[in-house]
Amino acid sequence: MNRNLLSGRERELQLMAEAYESARAAGNPYYLDADDITDLTDWYATHDNMVKAFEAAEYGLMLHPDNMPLLVEYTYLYMDNHDTEKARQLIATFPVENDETIIVKAKLELLTDQAEKAETLIDSVARKDDLHNISDIAYAYLDTGHYEKALQWVEPAIERYPDDEICLGVAADSYYGVENLEQAIRCYNRLIDINPYSAPYWYGLARCYFDEEKYDQAIDACNYALIGDDEYADAYLIKGHAFYELENEEAAIESYRRAEELHAINPEHVHLYIALNRFERRHWEGAYNEFEVLIKITPHTFTSGAARIYAYAALCLYKTGNKQKAQTYLKKARQINPHESAIYLTQGRIRVEEGRYKMGAQAWSKAIEYDPTDIKAWNEISNHCIDLLDLNSAAFALRQCAEIDPNNSVTHGKLAVIYAIQGQQARYQEENRLARRPVNNQEIERLRNSAAELPQEEFAEALRKLLRTVG
Repeated sequence: MNRNLLSGRERELQLMAEAYESARAAGNPYYLDADDITDLTDWYATHDNMVKAFEAAEYGLMLHPDNMPLLVEYTYLYMDNHDTEKARQLIATFPVENDETIIVKAKLELLTDQAEKAETLIDSVARKDDLHNISDIAYAYLDTGHYEKALQWVEPAIERYPDDEICLGVAADSYYGVENLEQAIRCYNRLIDINPYSAPYWYGLARCYFDEEKYDQAIDACNYALIGDDEYADAYLIKGHAFYELENEEAAIESYRRAEELHAINPEHVHLYIALNRFERRHWEGAYNEFEVLIKITPHTFTSGAARIYAYAALCLYKTGNKQKAQTYLKKARQINPHESAIYLTQGRIRVEEGRYKMGAQAWSKAIEYDPTDIKAWNEISNHCIDLLDLNSAAFALRQCAEIDPNNSVTHGKLAVIYAIQGQQARYQEENRLARRPVNNQEIERLRNSAAELPQEEFAEALRKLLRTVG
């Protein structure tokens, strides 16, 4: 990290961390007051260095036993680490009860699916207009997936404190949580005006651009985050995902490897990201090679993830001509988890390709039997049908997606493309109106005109590329 670019408290904490780590490495005592060691603990956690965060908290509690803010921060670390039992034990030792401890207890109840108890606790907070309390309550909701609840606390506060950094930060994260990217971007940009070299603010902006499919801008924002902190691992992850969307696999892998070096992901995740991206782009042999690495290096007994990996690898094997091994892998997937939908999605795809349409349809029906509202399964069916240029079946599957989630603009964009290619003008116009990024009519015409000339696989690939641009 280039500390010369940092400002205010961020710079102080960076210098404090360097001095603290140097003293600890040399085995020397290093005194910090309770407020500083609490802030340092939070700083480490914010920078995804949980090992150092725990070390700092425990060292701080040796210096300042029973210090409430430090105990609270220590408890939050266990919640972030999904150790709710240890968090509950710590809460039982709190020597006093105040707004801060009440909010900690409320977050624990939210983490353990006790929403009513959490609401009762939050209602008992005395200083509901206090900005720090508002921020803590909002993050309790955000960290447990209750994004709308967080926004209910944030929106009145942002009206009262429109230029406050704390308020803008929680507002940006809340708007991102409810997928209001326009407002989130506005807040992150204002935060960047306040602190131009804050890696978390640039990272937040990068996430928004990535979700808007503005991949070049997402990469630029990640680069700015890395100027402020060249070890900000999450920026490398988003950068890797963006490079993959731009089909720059070499740059994507380089970013993933850097994230791995910083312990943000393990080596298995690198192979998984590569495999899934190649699988999505139908690069069968390359995807299979990565799935095979995963099969060899990861524990895969009785886990849903392993069953899915075997199922995807089976389709890759089938597409590259190894049909016998494909069936062996599907059998292995069923042994691991017979309820994994990917098994039956793959099986259905193979049967349809073999011309056994009834058996294929039966397999796909079984894939959604376990959860008819599984939008991912319906999307996968539509993808397989698009590969096979069975556009009627693809549209049917996408309509199921639209019924499950009527507000998903990507689904409407895909339907608009399919209806445009089929010449169904009324349906095309209806779906295109609901798409966030309307269909490019010139691209549609170009694709329709090439249908008779291109081989099936090339036409399917051109169609997939067009579908990735809509929504």
